[in-house]
Amino acid sequence: MSEEAYRISVNVAQLEAFGEQMARATELWQPHAENAMDGSLDLILDWIVANTPVNLGLLRGSFAKDIYGQEADLHGEVVTPLLYGWPVEIGQEPGKVRNVAAIKLWAKRKLGLSGKQLDSAAWAIAIAIGKKGTDGALMVEQAFQRARNGSELDAIWGYEIEQFLKELAK
Repeated sequence: MSEEAYRISVNVAQLEAFGEQMARATELWQPHAENAMDGSLDLILDWIVANTPVNLGLLRGSFAKDIYGQEADLHGEVVTPLLYGWPVEIGQEPGKVRNVAAIKLWAKRKLGLSGKQLDSAAWAIAIAIGKKGTDGALMVEQAFQRARNGSELDAIWGYEIEQFLKELAK
């Protein structure tokens, strides 16, 4: 036998190219992850807004999304800067008489009351809330529960994963 018979040659050019693509995978994934997070937060934001009680519409209009971090450590939030957002979400425990001026504004807008009738109703509502508390609207909790149980977010992320894999395979 000649020396040639014991020689083995392997061409790993495709494996090297795959390795280069894998090194770029994180870079390629970032815009897809951001798109998926953005779409997910848009959907959740829509669900929250749809279930947020309205007086003047300030709370509904105050919700915003925030995306931060990158790559495998990407985070998204839906937030409101309004301090009364949390009490609307979780409700209020019985205890003290609430802000009568805010209740008066609500009663005027929602019940069409004015004058002494408005003053009397606002105080009666405030005292009732102080005695019984209020139920929370749970608009945020319900939106995130829907997100966990639904397929809409799966579809958003699935699409971006599919696009990422196509790009990676190029």
